[in-house]
Amino acid sequence: VINCAGTGSINLFQESKRQVYQGHLVLIDSKVHVYDTSNNIISYNYQPAAPSYLSESGRIQDVYAYPRQKDLVLGGSRLLGTINANGKWEGESVQEPSLNIGNIIIPEQVFSINQQLLENGFDTRIEQSQIITAKKGYRYIRDESEGLRIEAEELEGKLVIHNYGHGGAGVSLSWGIAYEVMRILYNSLGKDVYSERDFLRILH
Repeated sequence: VINCAGTGSINLFQESKRQVYQGHLVLIDSKVHVYDTSNNIISYNYQPAAPSYLSESGRIQDVYAYPRQKDLVLGGSRLLGTINANGKWEGESVQEPSLNIGNIIIPEQVFSINQQLLENGFDTRIEQSQIITAKKGYRYIRDESEGLRIEAEELEGKLVIHNYGHGGAGVSLSWGIAYEVMRILYNSLGKDVYSERDFLRILH
């Protein structure tokens, strides 16, 4: 069993730190394709200068764009708080200016700063009419002294490989974390560890 329960792991494994990030995404119509001057599909992460995009407590927020087959993902936000015993958010709220997309309130900068970056950096213009939907979610931030949890444990006779606590770095860490899970799994089975090249070949 690979445990990627995220915020659910807080209660499942009695984690002492309970802080999470609330994040917001905007999905743009799949007809948008963004390329660099070498005709490569691009993705980026950008932190604008303060005070153009701040959280309620004054922390600088960053934005990003990730292309997928069916849409272009624009983010994001890292509002700090926790999820209470009733499953409700307690923490920073979305500040003005904001956008209401399908009754989900998101920071307006998630769209507008990405819009400027795409137009000025990649000659690609997007409009609010191209927004398919907005999403809101939560990312667990594990105690910094312990770091994210990636380790094996036997529970009720089953091998469980824990993989949670990444905070907002899931995309950045995904390849390395997947490799580490594979390494733990193969070690537990007494088999040789795949090389990174073998691992990437299997994933593709």
